[in-house]
Amino acid sequence: MKRDKSERIIYDPVHGHYTLPVELWQFIDTPVYQRLRDLKQLGTTSYVFPGGNHTRFEHSLGVGYLSRKFIKALKKRQPELEICENDVRNITLAGLMHDLGHGPFSHIFDTDIVPALGIKNWTHEQASVDLLEYMVDEFSLDLDSEDINQVSNMILGNGQSFIYQIVNNKFNSIDVDKFDYIERDCHCLGFREFPFDTERMMKRSLVLNNVICFDAKVVHSIYSLFQSRFNLFQQCYSHRVGQAIGLMITDALVEAKEAINLIERIQTPEKYYKLTDYVVQEITNSNNPALKKSKEILQNIQSRKLYKQAGQLIFSQNDPHNHITEEKIAGYSCDNDGIKPEDLIVKKFKLTYGNPADQVWFYNEFYDMELIPREKVSCLIPENYCDRFVRVFVKDPNKLGSAKKAFAAFCKKELAH
Repeated sequence: MKRDKSERIIYDPVHGHYTLPVELWQFIDTPVYQRLRDLKQLGTTSYVFPGGNHTRFEHSLGVGYLSRKFIKALKKRQPELEICENDVRNITLAGLMHDLGHGPFSHIFDTDIVPALGIKNWTHEQASVDLLEYMVDEFSLDLDSEDINQVSNMILGNGQSFIYQIVNNKFNSIDVDKFDYIERDCHCLGFREFPFDTERMMKRSLVLNNVICFDAKVVHSIYSLFQSRFNLFQQCYSHRVGQAIGLMITDALVEAKEAINLIERIQTPEKYYKLTDYVVQEITNSNNPALKKSKEILQNIQSRKLYKQAGQLIFSQNDPHNHITEEKIAGYSCDNDGIKPEDLIVKKFKLTYGNPADQVWFYNEFYDMELIPREKVSCLIPENYCDRFVRVFVKDPNKLGSAKKAFAAFCKKELAH
């Protein structure tokens, strides 16, 4: 029996043995794609959870595999969709390339570093598209302009057809990207239970009216998927220590921006693909005196002299919180405490559970599309689907007590109802 040489076998701790077409390895075996090996999937989370050291590389391969698996299942189940082999190839490519544009330290790069550098309208999805275009041109890869456009729209989630709901689902957030990273992150972080079954969800999906719908029988799995994602954000991705280290790395890179030509490197594809998590080693190993302040911040991370959390507040979706600033909090510092606005960082972020009842379409036994109200699923499902957090960090650990006093005084005066 001859071995099928049209596919290459991969062994993965999450998906087991799976294959990808050999023709796609022309993309994977480029320096642009191999860069993903040097980007940790969870950014600074590994400083808190040592098991979270996996990279964007294995995640992206996994999403490519799931993209291919999902669309081939739909193709077999619904021939009337007229899914062609080119569609299968392009959706697989979109899965493989969807995170190509991520920067150092994952989402911290999007939410903190890039805005602090003053770069406007930057997203890692668009950076993925830019790098894909650069890759195809630079290495003369077999992908024409029409296919590049389709793959790009699949990455961006732009398009009305169901085919644009597989990798990046702007419609209801249920896509193979989440299928892979939630299970992969749980596995690596040591979360042993997976209360949702993505295999069953994919097998019990149909396209109706150009929308991917799920069997009403998997409604509990859908809610479990959203709950698992929320739990990961709450307990891991937004951990206060990981967040503090992210703020320190942001400060270090902003301090170093001119010395290492950071802004141009981000905005130029041929330079950006060489920018990885190892940028911190580039700084710490440099003899450039202009990097002294940045090196001190990064050395403090190594010696665990971290920014400290002085307080936290949780707001509902509609409560105002724009008045909470470094200047306002520092104004409540006692004279002998000496807390200044530049000593503090006010970090605002939100955690969303998502609302499947409003966004996810199901089909019933008669193959009619329907939304399932949350009260028909469980009385325990919350009404509120978004928490907004305000955390206050102090840069000097020796000023933690003073910062806590100033924050407590601010809350007592400014937030009293």
